[in-house]
Amino acid sequence: MSLSLKPIARANNTGLNVTMALSATPMLTTVEAKALAKIDFSDHDTFVDALVTAATLWVQKKINRALINQTVIAEWDSVDEWVPLPYAPIVSITSIKTIDNEATETVLVANTGYFLRNNKIKVATHLGLRATYVAGYGAASTNVPGPIKEAIGRIVINLYDRRDDEIEGIDQVAFNSMVLLEPYINESI
Repeated sequence: MSLSLKPIARANNTGLNVTMALSATPMLTTVEAKALAKIDFSDHDTFVDALVTAATLWVQKKINRALINQTVIAEWDSVDEWVPLPYAPIVSITSIKTIDNEATETVLVANTGYFLRNNKIKVATHLGLRATYVAGYGAASTNVPGPIKEAIGRIVINLYDRRDDEIEGIDQVAFNSMVLLEPYINESI
């Protein structure tokens, strides 16, 4: 399953469209999330899982990082010389392709057609570009830095505790969690 998830732009990303394959591995298991929220019954298991997914997606978008390894496809209408990849950390590049006005794709070769440095690719084109790559901290939630996982847990707890509150939104709920997330914000885009 894929999700179109535009990152929070920190620079000019004209025409950027991002699709990410959702990880099949949750950041928190149902048991972990229920333990954090002090839930000792199974009636809300599906709801708790949905909160974990929502909190994970919100955190990924807020810090512009993939957490558990995911395939990311980023497409631009046109690019400058240095192109920031929208989600880090980069595990591997699958392909980098230019796309001309007739939708003809040309595969670029690493270290000749493009260069990767600090989560940015350098290309010698102003055409459209498609980057397909894997980003994340590893294949399991145990590879994700503890403060990020803790922030997701806190967001889940707050969302569960305030599930009937119509006034507070996730931005208000997550304010305290931002202290945990701040060092991990990818500002390269």
